[in-house]
Amino acid sequence: MMHPDLRIFGASEFAIRDIRFRVVSQDYHKHQTTSEEVIILKDLRWFEYYGELIRERNVRNLVELGIFEGGSTLLFALLFDWLQIVAIDVRGPDAPVLEHFKRLGLGDRVNLCYGVSQDDRDAVNKAVSAKFGAQPIDMVVDDASHLYRPTRASFEILFPRLRHRGVYVIEDWAWAHWAGIFQNDQWMNEPALSNLVFELTMLAGGRYDLIEKVDIRRDTIAAFKIASGPLPDFRLDKAYLMRGKALPLI
Repeated sequence: MMHPDLRIFGASEFAIRDIRFRVVSQDYHKHQTTSEEVIILKDLRWFEYYGELIRERNVRNLVELGIFEGGSTLLFALLFDWLQIVAIDVRGPDAPVLEHFKRLGLGDRVNLCYGVSQDDRDAVNKAVSAKFGAQPIDMVVDDASHLYRPTRASFEILFPRLRHRGVYVIEDWAWAHWAGIFQNDQWMNEPALSNLVFELTMLAGGRYDLIEKVDIRRDTIAAFKIASGPLPDFRLDKAYLMRGKALPLI
């Protein structure tokens, strides 16, 4: 990994400086960040990929959707100490998370914006503008609801704010195709997030004035913006071309 202070204790535990992280992959709602450890849902493999994107695309500022127990936002800030970050979550403030950021002196680089739903256009734009003003965003990482409609709404809000050659990453897009509870219980009445993957793929195929490419991986899809300048009233279903037909949701 790319940080000289990184210490790895096993598959699910590591530390940077005096912050100990524990990776949780199951029953994550039962775990909470404390003064002793920070809960994170992504292992270091994710951040190796994000590090490649950040360096390749010269990312200086980042918007992260989904704070949860603070792990990934804190790790972004520690691994990439030049990043300016806005992190947004619908949950209320989390005292242990706030204390870690305060103790590490990260308040000048990281804005934690609680109580903001990812599909609330006014609130999301206000949170981003409070930190970046009218400056374009370099990178967005969406690890929030994982539901199709709010995730799509976030894309329509923030993709126009990306700079030329900025990158927009959506995590865990394939949950509707995972074995286990997702086939008979979890989110059964929700449209699959892979519907958004279909839309982004169609956008890349027909609107190469907007998207340079998409990179679809097991855990993520990344859309690379090629457009420059404003995209007023941007909506996905108005942007991709469908021969006048509608896309049925699965």
